[in-house]
Amino acid sequence: MLTSTTSLPPGHTETWQLNHELSLRNAPGSVPHSRHYVTGTLENWNFRGQILDDAKIVTSGLVTNAYRACQRDRTVRLCQVRPMTLVVRSNFTAIVVEVHDPTDELPQLRDPQFPADGILLPGGGWGLKLVSLLTESWGFYRTDGGKAVWASFTRY
Repeated sequence: MLTSTTSLPPGHTETWQLNHELSLRNAPGSVPHSRHYVTGTLENWNFRGQILDDAKIVTSGLVTNAYRACQRDRTVRLCQVRPMTLVVRSNFTAIVVEVHDPTDELPQLRDPQFPADGILLPGGGWGLKLVSLLTESWGFYRTDGGKAVWASFTRY
């Protein structure tokens, strides 16, 4: 559980044996679609149990954040032209999930808000907090076309 920094994900310069990529539209349906995609991909790669569950939750958080960044007024058109991309890599022991989007707004880990009525609202700061709690490490880096936010997991 490391805090996020501007950094490249583990194995970024290496060729990992297992690689999958999915282009995602700027639409709310991208979140469940990406979650199902990661689940199917990791199951095919023989990942099971807690690491699979954690990867699904983290993928949902990363894609939700990318979708929300694309919904801001100044980027909506850009995100329609250049879609988000989900990248899943593994070397049979570790997994890296990356979400690329065309915005330049970098992620910020905030303290989640605890509303007085006990009802947790979307956008309350829980997404990246869950990412930091469920992953071995996570971070982000700028790309030529925006940014990528990544999370890594290790099978024990």
